[in-house]
Amino acid sequence: MKIWHREHVRTASKCLHSSSHLRVAGPSIHKGSQRFQTSSTSKLYLIYQLFQFQPRTTNSQATSQPLRRRHLTLFALSQTCRSLRRVFLRYLWQRIEVYNEMDTGNGPLPSCQVSRQSRGVSKAATGFINKKYATELVRQLEIVTIRDPSLAEHVNFVNVLVVEYSVETVLQELARCIAQFPNLHTVQLNFAFNVTALKLTKTFTPYKYPQIRNVSIILPSCPGVRRVTPYQSRTWDSLLHTEVLGLLKYTSTTIKDMVQSLPNLRDVTLDADILRKGFQHIQQLSKLRRLQTIRIKLNGKQMVWSYQHIVMDPASKEEIKEWMEWAQTILSSIPDDEKLVRKKVIVTRVDGKVETRTL
Repeated sequence: MKIWHREHVRTASKCLHSSSHLRVAGPSIHKGSQRFQTSSTSKLYLIYQLFQFQPRTTNSQATSQPLRRRHLTLFALSQTCRSLRRVFLRYLWQRIEVYNEMDTGNGPLPSCQVSRQSRGVSKAATGFINKKYATELVRQLEIVTIRDPSLAEHVNFVNVLVVEYSVETVLQELARCIAQFPNLHTVQLNFAFNVTALKLTKTFTPYKYPQIRNVSIILPSCPGVRRVTPYQSRTWDSLLHTEVLGLLKYTSTTIKDMVQSLPNLRDVTLDADILRKGFQHIQQLSKLRRLQTIRIKLNGKQMVWSYQHIVMDPASKEEIKEWMEWAQTILSSIPDDEKLVRKKVIVTRVDGKVETRTL
């Protein structure tokens, strides 16, 4: 085994011995064979509980270390012996994930941001970096759909940084593979370049993904989606069942399109950019008869592309107070739901503190 394999197996072993309620022997490697000294699959499952799956997005190395340690440890355990492989392999492939500077078995991926932001980086170097990301994605997809198709049913989460390298081929392969994941519930695609919605629509239109419930993109292909963060897309007519709408880039027609296309919307997120345009720009939200929660996110930034942001001036106390009053006015004008769900205005400030006002 490689050194990093042994390191992560030792990590698992330490966790085992520190758990007083577990009495499972650690791995014992013999000459000529590798065996795990355990009597039942249930004990192996207890080990897995130490690496419980967390379905959250990870876009950078700083926020992903626990999940990557989990992935690499599960990989090491699955490679130790047949007993471990049989139990842990399915959990190893719950996530198909490629993001900036992600740690892999061959070391971390080079920074995709550096390749785009540094003027001194040549096209050849940028192409080399982008190829690393595309290759890693194709490698993972190949494992769960070609080498061992039985793993496809265990994939729950896809989070991919799409780079400008053989884009059409890579996206077509991704679209094809997603259709083979029956238990996939969350998809997030982050683009390291400017991509048109038309190109995406053409790529994913041949497929339908009714199993997906949380999505950041591929909207026309996911008729059953319930929770959405729109991203580089203006395709509203495919979001009929959407109930929760995350933060998005608002245009002059966004609110109008939202009201016309999302009759089931009950939770919407606004930011300082749209609120500073005035109450008249959000007043139409009162036409959403099922709206229960208005979130105001004041994190000081507005996402334009995956790794590019424009910085907005921090909101003043007077602005926040006024915006909360607007949100309350909108919610108060909507007839109460028969289920007696309390309406709420939730403000997330720049420092992360959350303030909730219940009507």
